[in-house]
Amino acid sequence: DINGAKMLLEVAKKDYQREIDTDAYPIMLTLFTSGLRIDKELMDMKVGDIHDGGITVVGKGNKIRFVPIPEVVIDTLSEYIRNTRSRFNILDKKDFEIAQSRFSYKGFLSYEDYVEKLTYAKDNNYVFLTECGTKRDNKTVFLKLKKYAKKCGIKTSVSAHKWRHTYATNLLEQNVPMDVISTLLGHADVGITHRKKKKT
Repeated sequence: DINGAKMLLEVAKKDYQREIDTDAYPIMLTLFTSGLRIDKELMDMKVGDIHDGGITVVGKGNKIRFVPIPEVVIDTLSEYIRNTRSRFNILDKKDFEIAQSRFSYKGFLSYEDYVEKLTYAKDNNYVFLTECGTKRDNKTVFLKLKKYAKKCGIKTSVSAHKWRHTYATNLLEQNVPMDVISTLLGHADVGITHRKKKKT
């Protein structure tokens, strides 16, 4: 629900400010204020997609829509981008082999695999990166949501999809028309939005 999401955001924000976890808060804040699908929308977001007032989103069927987000979110994303582009610096092979002792580097098949994935993320200039500088995937976001749910003592399951519903509910409570919410969510038919809201 909205209160639970806000609780997670508050705890994640404190960790962000203390540089304990510099990724969770920007990701969760964007998710909460945009209602983006995590796959092919949030994780595929590129730096050039962020504009004054909102985000250009390439959704299902490659349909493009503009989703407005608060200025504070844009400021947070801008700060996050400035602080994470150094992750694109490729380690030499010796430093990479040393780094493989750390959890975040254990998933690479080889040094060449690491270089290929980092170069791909750099060429596309993705917003959300792993600590290694590669493109972040859905699983890592799920783990961060789970981590902060545990920190907040929330026992019910927390997912990016549920936060998408929370975003829609929040708009409804602000008397935003259903057809506008449907457009922001990227639904081709307003009936899809209506049916999904009836289930929640």
